[in-house]
This record gives sequence, structure tokens and C-alpha cells, in this order.
Amino acid sequence: MRSRRTKVQEKRDRNWILPMVRGVIAVAIGLATMVWPEVTLRVFTVAFAVFALIEAAVALYGALTGGSQEPRWAQYAHVAVSVAAGLIALLWPGITSIAAVWLVAVWALARGLIDVVVAIRGRTRLVRTWPLITAGLLSVALAVAYFLFPQSGVLALLWMLAIYAVLFGVVQISRSLTLRSVLRQERSARS
Repeated sequence: MRSRRTKVQEKRDRNWILPMVRGVIAVAIGLATMVWPEVTLRVFTVAFAVFALIEAAVALYGALTGGSQEPRWAQYAHVAVSVAAGLIALLWPGITSIAAVWLVAVWALARGLIDVVVAIRGRTRLVRTWPLITAGLLSVALAVAYFLFPQSGVLALLWMLAIYAVLFGVVQISRSLTLRSVLRQERSARS
């Protein structure tokens, strides 16, 4: 009979749908931003708020159900950071462009650092950590660019966010497909 820890770990390893949802949403938001670059700051902040709150909901679901490869502390940290950033953007959508840039930069930095820490600390128990490290480094890179060039203008920052969202989404989809592939290989090995 398997131990309880093994069953929990198996459940986490098998749940490939959460990164797929994150990835598809991120790609959709990134592409929409590319197609409609004339989007205003208000729409940008609301779109970011929606993205951050959806990200929080997905992370919370994963934390509550144990359906993610990431440890629960990291999921709850993602929830806290994303809810805070999303609520600030929703409650003050008319904030100045520099404040919006700083808000997204802080969110991306926190999210990226959490992902990198999770990948490094969990490299012995996680299935292939490169997608998580890549997603974390993309988030950190976005944050650094926003911190270094906050006056670049909203349009340039929107394009940076769009490119980041598409790349982040592709990495999350890749992570999802990798997890699904590992699951199928395990099933085949058992058969």
C-alpha cells in the first residue's frame, strides 16, 4: 500500500490542466494586446487586473485541491501577490501610467522569484523544472525592463506585456504538455 505522501505527489504530478489554463489565458491576453495596441491605460489596467485575478483563482484552486506540482506555500504566495495587484488595478484603474508600470513590475518580480525558488527547491521532486524556471525568468525580465524604463510610454509597455504574456503562455502550455506526456509514459509503463 502506498503512503499518503505518495498519493498526494501523484495527484500533483498528474494535474497538467492548471498550467494549460494559465498558458491559454496568457496567450489570449497577449495576442489581444498585440491586435489592439491602441488600448488605453484604463483598459490595460483592467485587463491586467482580470489576468491577475484569474491567475489567483487558478493558483488558489491548485492550492486547495493539491492539484499542482508547486508547493502550497508558493501557490498561496501567487494568490496573495496576484489578488493584491489585481485589486489595486481594479480599484484605481485611472492611476498614472508610471504607477501602472510599477504595479505590473512588482507583480512580475514577485511571481517570477516565487517560480524560480520553487523550481530550484523542488528540482528533485518536480517533473522537469525548466518550464517553471523559464516562466520565472521571463517574469523577472519583464519586471526588470519595467523598472529600468518606466517612462517608455504605455504603448511600448503594452507591447512588452503582450510579448511576455505570449511567451509565458507558451512556456505554461509546454509545461502542461510535458506533465501530460510524463503521465502517459507512466501509464504505458504500468500496462
